[in-house]
Amino acid sequence: MSQSSLLTSAQRTFCQARSDQPAPNGPRAKALLALDQGNTQQQAAEQSGLSLGQVRYCLRRFRTVSLEIFDTDSPAPTSSAQADNKTQKADKEKRKAAKKSKH
Repeated sequence: MSQSSLLTSAQRTFCQARSDQPAPNGPRAKALLALDQGNTQQQAAEQSGLSLGQVRYCLRRFRTVSLEIFDTDSPAPTSSAQADNKTQKADKEKRKAAKKSKH
């Protein structure tokens, strides 16, 4: 029986690139990488410098929101198209609200 890994190849690369960053991103990346290698949550905590509870939280959040658990202030491989899409949605909401207030 083969063990499935936690991270995809792209996610692993993403975490490896952030593993030397200061908290919170570096320790989170180290914990996920440790878990991906088959370490226990306790071992991941020891390797990353996080508490066991923090590792458990990090894993739960990763399973829910994937790489969005990382602090967005750090450079992340999100496409500019995604950022543009969010801006466009916000602008659309503003225009919609402005139209309603005119009527």
